[in-house]
This record gives sequence, structure tokens and C-alpha cells, in this order.
Amino acid sequence: VMLEEVVIHGQSGHSSDPSLGRNALEAMSEVLQRLLVFRDELMLVRQPLFAVPYATMNLGCIHGGDNPNRICGQCRLQFDVRPLPGQSIAELRARLARAEAALVEQSSDQGRNP
Repeated sequence: VMLEEVVIHGQSGHSSDPSLGRNALEAMSEVLQRLLVFRDELMLVRQPLFAVPYATMNLGCIHGGDNPNRICGQCRLQFDVRPLPGQSIAELRARLARAEAALVEQSSDQGRNP
């Protein structure tokens, strides 16, 4: 089993002026969407000898923000991946790292800092 964590650092501020902050929850929404695509890709590899014939991923817990009237300055997501026998944990982590790097690059291109 792989126990993974993604932490997004934004810039907190008062919600009355969103231009003063960078909302970590909004950035995490993109991470969540990419992880769901990754989960779908994991399901493409099948091993019919098992009750659950594909690798699984569970988005286990998410924590972010400190008050409803403040821009969320940090958001943390923890999840697990359970690969099939023979699947390389190192390769799965490398795929996650490549996806993270692409997200950081996209974010930088858009003037955001995940």
C-alpha cells in the first residue's frame, strides 16, 4: 500500500478582498481532478485472479482553511493507492510526481503558486 500526501500552500487573507490571497482549496480541486483521472487509469490494468481485479485509490481525508470568511492558505490531502502484485510502487510514485510537476508548471504559467 502507498500512503501519499499532497500539501498546497496558498496565501491566506480575508474573503472580502480575494485579490489579496491565493486559495489553496481552489488549487486542490485541480489536484483532485487529476487524481481521479489517475485512478481511472489504474483500473485499466486488470488481474482477474483477485476479488478486486485492479489497483485502487482512496481519497481518504482533506483538511484546509481556518475560517469560512478567510481565503484558505493551506490544504492537505491524504490518500492511499493499493497496487496489484507486480505493479511497481516506484513507477506509480514517478507517475504521480510527473503529474505534480505538470500541475506546478501549469500553475506557474497562470501566475499561481501551488
